[in-house]
Amino acid sequence: MSPRTGTKPEASPRRTRSVVQHDFVVVLVAGVIAALACAVLLREPSRIDQLTVSNPTDYELTVQARGGPDQAWTPILVLGPGRTEPALDVIDQGSTWTFRFSGQGRDAGSFDVTRDQLREAGWRLEIPTALGDGLRERGAPPTPQPTPSAT
Repeated sequence: MSPRTGTKPEASPRRTRSVVQHDFVVVLVAGVIAALACAVLLREPSRIDQLTVSNPTDYELTVQARGGPDQAWTPILVLGPGRTEPALDVIDQGSTWTFRFSGQGRDAGSFDVTRDQLREAGWRLEIPTALGDGLRERGAPPTPQPTPSAT
């Protein structure tokens, strides 16, 4: 038998087992890296249990917040005129919160508050009456009060 027509030697079981073990380790390491990446990328943002908002104006106001100019606005709540209500499980906006308000289809203004100021105030936010005054000056009618129903 010439060397060209001879049979191919079979791989030793030891070499096959080594390749399988190597592949298993590579797959395991890749899985762990993927799991860690998902944990970092998909983690829940920190939250504030309760932010109490007071609206002394004559307008129902939509309240939104964000942590910086490159971040999306987060809805906080819609608050009726003269009402104080808690917003629960609010996403923490970071060291500076920018609040934006609208009412009667108009922009009512915005302002910044630091997290430290909110914490010192017991996580309470008082909407300035000037926001309602600005809406009134721009011709927005006050939010109609509900009429008592006859029972």
